[in-house]
Amino acid sequence: VREFTCESLLRNISMVFQNVYLFQDSVENNIKFGCPEATHEQVVAAARAAGVAQGLCYRYFDSKQKLFQESMDQYVQTCCAGFLPIIHDRTKSVRQRLDEMAQAVLSSDQNSTYSAFYHRPDHQDLHQELSLKICRFLLPHVTEELEVACRRGELSLRRPEVAASYLLHGQIGLIGPSALPLEERMTDILRYADLILSAG
Repeated sequence: VREFTCESLLRNISMVFQNVYLFQDSVENNIKFGCPEATHEQVVAAARAAGVAQGLCYRYFDSKQKLFQESMDQYVQTCCAGFLPIIHDRTKSVRQRLDEMAQAVLSSDQNSTYSAFYHRPDHQDLHQELSLKICRFLLPHVTEELEVACRRGELSLRRPEVAASYLLHGQIGLIGPSALPLEERMTDILRYADLILSAG
């Protein structure tokens, strides 16, 4: 043992928890948790070696469509998890939160595990469906914050829920596939958001 370096020992030791825990994510990402740099082929080989049956998760769902919808719903929650603290940060003005949201969208688009999949040109319909689900998920949160901003006198909107809907759903056409860089599209979205919020 004295002949081994500390580094070589640590590389050959692993920890096995007594309670098995799976993250609410794909099987691939659960396997990659122990080795993030693993290739897809290595993950498949590890799954086969562990006896993970292909299509195992289908047995919990009535159909592939329900499985797909459940996966998409989980992805929406994952996408929105970083946005909710920004949306509900009442120490900042609505405009400051909009700027932060724009930055969050830019960084999440670059860091997303599934971004390439959902933004492929042949997946436009899928991207539209995902965008609508994100809008539906965020709508009550944005509505609540616009109502609070109106009560505090920061905004004066006759119908905050309509403004919230326009703010969210109006982005779909701008944020989808486009030749314009995302930064430019986010600038346009912020400009339109200012118009919506100042329209009353």
